Amino acid sequence: MKKTQLLLVVSLFFVFFASAQQDGKDIRELQAEKENAIALEDQEIQKKYNYEVVENDPLNTRFYT
Repeated sequence: MKKTQLLLVVSLFFVFFASAQQDGKDIRELQAEKENAIALEDQEIQKKYNYEVVENDPLNTRFYT
């Protein structure tokens, strides 16, 4: 009985660990997709209104060219 319980606990740990790693990967992929979408949107806005965003400006000041 003791070996069966230990085997169950160990297998559940590995299942949980594998699913946690998979969830982490999915979250990173979603974050990357979100950042890409924001970058594309910024590029479209810059083309439409003809301005550029300064990357290191904490207030995200926009300079019109």
